[in-house]
Amino acid sequence: TLSSSQSANVVLCGGCCLFPGFAERFVNELRPMVNGEDVLHVTGGDDSIGSDDPVSFAWRGGSRVGAGDEFARLALTRDEYLEDPGAILAKLEMHAPMVKGRM
Repeated sequence: TLSSSQSANVVLCGGCCLFPGFAERFVNELRPMVNGEDVLHVTGGDDSIGSDDPVSFAWRGGSRVGAGDEFARLALTRDEYLEDPGAILAKLEMHAPMVKGRM
């Protein structure tokens, strides 16, 4: 199941979320993975985008991260990875849990 912080912060982005009915189908397929007492909040999609462009959501988010003060802490160089790939992968897995059977 998804954690409550994950299920409360889902953003649909990319051109596919503009397909008619995509957001509704996504929510219907995601709901069984959310604990009954947790909130499922999905923004974006074909009917709730407003004037924003979901195709550029990911780019704009990455642009904000790259321009912010936190980028140096979040960035990973090739040399850092090659120094201890196991530690880096363990850290990534700890901060990015996956739903079993799904990627």
